Amino acid sequence: MSKCFAICGGLLVLAVGPILGDTLTPPTQAVYSSSDNTHLFLVQPGVFEDSKQTRPCSGTLFRIDREKVAGFVSPRYVPVWTTILENALSPIGALVADDGSFVITVNDYSANTDEKTAVVIYGSQGKKIAALALADIFTPEAIATIPETTSSLLWFFGGNLDSKGSVLELTVWGGGTLGKPTFRKVRINLETGQMLAD
Repeated sequence: MSKCFAICGGLLVLAVGPILGDTLTPPTQAVYSSSDNTHLFLVQPGVFEDSKQTRPCSGTLFRIDREKVAGFVSPRYVPVWTTILENALSPIGALVADDGSFVITVNDYSANTDEKTAVVIYGSQGKKIAALALADIFTPEAIATIPETTSSLLWFFGGNLDSKGSVLELTVWGGGTLGKPTFRKVRINLETGQMLAD
């Protein structure tokens, strides 16, 4: 059985319809959970005032311990690590491994295709393993076909881990139209950040 990632508390598929007409609003604090609800990843967005960053974007991974108190199961959130994220403002989403060994942030508010924030892999103690730009995942021709909104490009449609927990498989834009999209799979070695052949 593959270890699944969760985005936005369990949704693996990015819903395209509701965000087509989005407006660029400042990102807010966000929480992402592993699919088995044993880990949470809290993202604090970066803050800019007068075009200067006054607080960097950061992320904290928590382990959820469950304690029985007076006959009730009560969660206890234990910080595992905190790190400054590569994103200037905030990732659009995050994926959390069930065992907490990896956290992957996806996309960035208002990032261009050259910025290495399309996929960022964090491992033990929040250490950055790899940071990929869209150009590392798509050809220039493919990037030109990706639909976009005010805040982001609609290229990511879900992800999971292989049974060994060492390979990330992403479902990404493959072409077509929003009404009839096609998708393709991209595989990334989580320990090295290297793209794997199809």
